[in-house]
Amino acid sequence: VQQSSGTANWLNGAYFTDANNGFVVGSSYPSGSAAILRTTNGGATWTSQSSVEWQDLYAVAFTDSCTGIAVGGFNIGHNMGTTTSGCILRTTNAGVTWSYQKSGLFESLKAVKFTDPDNGWAVGFGFAEGIEDEVVSVAYRFRISFDKPD
Repeated sequence: VQQSSGTANWLNGAYFTDANNGFVVGSSYPSGSAAILRTTNGGATWTSQSSVEWQDLYAVAFTDSCTGIAVGGFNIGHNMGTTTSGCILRTTNAGVTWSYQKSGLFESLKAVKFTDPDNGWAVGFGFAEGIEDEVVSVAYRFRISFDKPD
């Protein structure tokens, strides 16, 4: 069944916490801000959530109905448009607000999975210059942890 998302942005990933509540994430094209959409009625309607400018989001996952993580990257247009900076967004209030943090990587994050609200894994790929300026794909994964507030 085809449904309208209400956005012109390209959509890349989806996650439902139950049959009615779900999120989709997507690129910053053409709006200038990454798409984060939420549904509370099984996808019949979607509401835009706050987001970050010029980031492309590729995946989203939730550990419970309130705590979620979205991952992606920022294309800064270096060389063939392959230079990116990985980003992580986290919500602890069911997507009402999302906090941004850099991943510390220069590549986009493409998938995320959390084992509990504070620990998980992100994976992705980027590009590196090799011998004679050959561009090669590089795969990686790393662990994400969040400190609990005092």
